[in-house]
Amino acid sequence: GTLALADPTKSGSIAKCFEMMIQTEMLARAKENPSDPDAWAEGWLDGFALVQGVAANARSVTDSAGKIVRDISSGEAAAGICIDFYGFSEASWNRRMSGRPRLVYVMPENGTATTSDPVQLLRGAPHAEVAKAFIDFLLSEDGARILLQKPGTQGGPERHALLRASVRNDMLRKIPKERLSLPDYDPYRLAGAFEYRGEWTGRWFRLIRVLVKCVALDPLDDLRAAQKRIVEAKRRGDDAEASRLEAMVYGPESMPMRCPGIDAEAAREASFLSGSPAESAAARRRWTEIAMKAFRRAAHSAGNRRTAHGSGEGGAQ
Repeated sequence: GTLALADPTKSGSIAKCFEMMIQTEMLARAKENPSDPDAWAEGWLDGFALVQGVAANARSVTDSAGKIVRDISSGEAAAGICIDFYGFSEASWNRRMSGRPRLVYVMPENGTATTSDPVQLLRGAPHAEVAKAFIDFLLSEDGARILLQKPGTQGGPERHALLRASVRNDMLRKIPKERLSLPDYDPYRLAGAFEYRGEWTGRWFRLIRVLVKCVALDPLDDLRAAQKRIVEAKRRGDDAEASRLEAMVYGPESMPMRCPGIDAEAAREASFLSGSPAESAAARRRWTEIAMKAFRRAAHSAGNRRTAHGSGEGGAQ
């Protein structure tokens, strides 16, 4: 009950974070069995189990990714998921207000990718030449300096550090370190050990954000109840019972589909999301019900086993 999460169907950045978590598990499976070209597909279930485990320990789920860092900063939550800009901005605000940061942003080693913010020129723009000049400026050295440097430094912003990375990764070597607003932060180096495999999850990005909501956030009360039973079993020292419950809650039983990138039936089920509004809504209900039933079975079976054991009626159950 100490983690903060955001709804991935309301936040693209949070959806991307969940996708990265799933990709990390897929990569681990592929490394475990490099001779099997399809081993990565098993990591799909591992990834969603990880997401469900995080959700089971959440105190809140917000519609805004920015609120996660504010909850951590205020002490309402112990940790959460966010992209670098949100974490660094909140830490900077804390330092200005209280003289010390109240949260720290951490990039997971071998589990972080760097992606760019898009910019585009709209067809028929009334001031196309001005727009093109602005895009050129964003990609120039001068544009990079405003993003990267401290306020008041030559070429930097006037009042506030923007705390954003630049697509011009060469600028981290050109700008003196004392001028950088984040002198020890190099997202290109930190993310260099991770190879993003777009063919694994990229085409299923919309499906992932909806599935996370269906199998972790919508049935959150039931997931928490099941997780509570797991924790209770571990506190009693009943590791066998805890393992049994974990298999029910975080195993295939709570997941509506295997990896659609390799499973034809899963791909067919995923296609309902792009069907009519009625088909899409029905698919979401199906997926939520599958997870909810698994969580409730786990919570209910745990309660029955404790009652039977406590009354002396069949301790061998």
